[in-house]
Amino acid sequence: MLTLLLGILVACAAMTYVIPTGSFRRDGDGTIIPGTYAAAPSSPTTLFELLTSLHTGLVESAPIIFGILITGGMLAVIDSRGVISGAVHLLAVRSGSNRYVVVSVVMLFFGVMSALGTITSEAMAFFPLGLVLARALRLSSLTGVMTILLPASIGYATSFLNPSSLALAQTIAGIPLFSGMPYRVVLFCVFQVVTMAFVLLRVRSEARQAETEPEAIDPTEIQSVAAPEAGGPFGVRHVLALVAFGLCLALFVAGTAMYAWSVAEMAACFVLATVLVAVIFRMPPTEVYEHFIEGMKSLVWVGVVIGVARSISVVLEAGGILDTIVQALGNLLISLPPTGGALALLGTGGAVNFFVGSGTGQAALTMPIIAPLTHVVGLTPQIGVLSFQLGDGVTNLLFPTSSMLMAGLAVAGVSYMRWLRETGWYLLTLAVLAIAAMVVSVLIGYN
Repeated sequence: MLTLLLGILVACAAMTYVIPTGSFRRDGDGTIIPGTYAAAPSSPTTLFELLTSLHTGLVESAPIIFGILITGGMLAVIDSRGVISGAVHLLAVRSGSNRYVVVSVVMLFFGVMSALGTITSEAMAFFPLGLVLARALRLSSLTGVMTILLPASIGYATSFLNPSSLALAQTIAGIPLFSGMPYRVVLFCVFQVVTMAFVLLRVRSEARQAETEPEAIDPTEIQSVAAPEAGGPFGVRHVLALVAFGLCLALFVAGTAMYAWSVAEMAACFVLATVLVAVIFRMPPTEVYEHFIEGMKSLVWVGVVIGVARSISVVLEAGGILDTIVQALGNLLISLPPTGGALALLGTGGAVNFFVGSGTGQAALTMPIIAPLTHVVGLTPQIGVLSFQLGDGVTNLLFPTSSMLMAGLAVAGVSYMRWLRETGWYLLTLAVLAIAAMVVSVLIGYN
């Protein structure tokens, strides 16, 4: 995985020697001004700049990296007493169907939170929780991470109340904030149902395999979370600890909705949860430190992957070729008919997402070009915003430059090629749904 990312990093550095340098003028908010593209002196990435981009990528990704590390430490402390895994296990053993209920509830939670813009990139910090669920339900590590990764990505792609990327895209397009919500809600439901069906089919397959071939369970499923210590049955303290964790999580969700909290506040809530659980179980400080550090250590690899993925954007931005790529893509769309233009906009959003991982950054870069192009090809600005959303969100599950995807694979301990093998038909289904969504939007004059 890291070799793949480093190879892409080197290739992008080489592109700065081939693609002409250019830039748009920008307003005070960093949004490009259409029609202002101009060539600029070449600034190819040197070998030393390539090497320093790794450090820069790690530094710029520090908030989410440390958010993940703190989450891993918290979960290691909490589950050292079997709090989360014990609760999930109790639900799972009641009847054979309860594992589907647990997985469905988790997926709905992260899907809705992402669609509302409450938990988007912060979902990466919850990936270790997927491993706890996987262990308790006897599922593979990849399926455990999927219960968080997939609904969070799909919720983002079909978001109807995202206050960051969607709000910025609609503002640039000059349309009312959060307009066109009914159609996006329908898309969210369709994409979410397809995603849940895919994961639940995996759950059924692995549950059956666990019953007939116990040794076939993926041994990597417990690699990032310490196994619970033998501490007796699930009792009152476990319930209190679970309630404390739930309240801290609810505090973060409420703070995000009302006060725009982000990763730093999430980390604070999780540190608070760690302290409360330690007090409830009367854990010695040294034991808390040991579990916390072990939980963080097991996720350092994930932080490296996120930093390297970010360094790719660092190289492209420093090389001055991102604006050139956007200008070239925009020129290709001018002569297309409405339906072809809508699909081309969808492809453009996906293509730019390979180079620009940030949703808000991509909106600021592409929407000033997409918005006027929609009028040229006979589309509404709302369709342009939808193309940005779907192109960005769906390809987040495909491109190895996606920090969200690569973090999830690192936590699960699986390779990028295995991801493609096991999710190929699902990703193809998402692409077909996105194409259908764009075609329907043209037919109904979505606005």
